[in-house]
Amino acid sequence: MAEMKINKKLLILSIVLFVLFIVFTILAATYDRGPIGADGSAVGFSHLNNAFHQRFGYRSSFYKITQYLGYICLMIAAMNATVACLDLVRTKSLKKMDRDYLVTMILYAVVVILYIFFEKVVINVRPTEAEASYPSSHTMLALTVFYSQTVLLKKMQKKEKGTRIALSVICYIAMAAMVILRLFSGVHWLTDIYAAVLVSCSLLIGYRAFVK
Repeated sequence: MAEMKINKKLLILSIVLFVLFIVFTILAATYDRGPIGADGSAVGFSHLNNAFHQRFGYRSSFYKITQYLGYICLMIAAMNATVACLDLVRTKSLKKMDRDYLVTMILYAVVVILYIFFEKVVINVRPTEAEASYPSSHTMLALTVFYSQTVLLKKMQKKEKGTRIALSVICYIAMAAMVILRLFSGVHWLTDIYAAVLVSCSLLIGYRAFVK
């Protein structure tokens, strides 16, 4: 692995967005808390969240589609992790392994850490069942995995450019589909989706700061 160059502007923007995510999380945990959770627990921005949920309700078909998209994300992540591990075995050094795969694995690790943290520190409970809802883990997973995949697809040979572009477009469509369908499925509050998009943007901009 060549000396790692860092895009400092992107890194600073990533940090700023993450700070905004922390501020928004504090607001979600304290502002306008109302007993609208599935188990009667308090949810931040309760009037906004409840109004949105009452307007669009629950759509099981949307929810099922996002579940399948989530499975695809996990398969892609597992595939990339396998490639990264094989590259590490081949090079026998983190410094020599492919930089983009190394940074991608760090991105995945951060997502897992955030998921575990918000499973333990529950900010909101879902409107449909008594489970941690903030931020939407499916949204965060889809945005980080599908976007990082578009970066890794650039490693394809030039003669496969058409295939790479087609797969990249599919990834972007899947990202948009997850955000929209998860939002209107009714299994999350509006602020859960917003928080997931915000923290994902922070992570992905930071990711772009480190990959080639």
